[in-house]
Amino acid sequence: GRMSLSRRHPALCKLYKGSWYMEPGTPETADYLVSLVSEIVGKYDVDGIHLDYIRYPDQPRDYNDYALHRRYGKGMSHTEWRRANITSIVQKIYSSVKNIKPWVRVSCAPLGKHSNLTRYSSRGWDAYNTVFQEAQRWLKDGVMDALFPMMYFSGNNFYPFVLDWQENSAGRHIAPGLGVYRLMPGEGDWAREEITRQFFTSREAGAAGTAIFRAEHLLKNYKGVAEFLKVFNSGNGEVWRGKARIT
Repeated sequence: GRMSLSRRHPALCKLYKGSWYMEPGTPETADYLVSLVSEIVGKYDVDGIHLDYIRYPDQPRDYNDYALHRRYGKGMSHTEWRRANITSIVQKIYSSVKNIKPWVRVSCAPLGKHSNLTRYSSRGWDAYNTVFQEAQRWLKDGVMDALFPMMYFSGNNFYPFVLDWQENSAGRHIAPGLGVYRLMPGEGDWAREEITRQFFTSREAGAAGTAIFRAEHLLKNYKGVAEFLKVFNSGNGEVWRGKARIT
């Protein structure tokens, strides 16, 4: 078999809390990812390139990249530099895709809350501050065609933030990722109404659609969610309103 990336390109990789990560602060990381994406787009008839984990580790407080920051920081603060690293990778991937096939769409799945809102805190878990994804800027700068924010939250951890994504979409597509898996007993045991309300709210906010995490829970029709969606997508969603209306 082929050698792992950490053995072939050790300078691009870092072991952090038992998992291997590519180091965003090393400029060659972007080059390597661009080479992979260019090969896929050039050789195969794909419709899009979707970036899932385009961020720093989930809680990177102890992630030691200080020597790299001193070397490459160009006067930026540590957090500014980290954001610039992720943005640079996104920009380079986007332009490489569009240079090869302009019609191929580029998307990603940022954390479900972009940043703190005036009235609602992200509770220390958001794209911009926690994992250094300035995803709304990517939309405004035109280096991302669509976002699938991972919005596996309920109540006020969901509703204000879905509106925020849509208000800052810069005319690009937002498809909130809804946590259908949260219907499961071990994953939150949500009532079906929590999810149905989120589908309605996303639609009313003007979202381009919704993404479902994950297919398994939909296909097994947990708490009747698949039956709800058949009606919701038939254009006859009104019958399901009941508790689903947001006022």
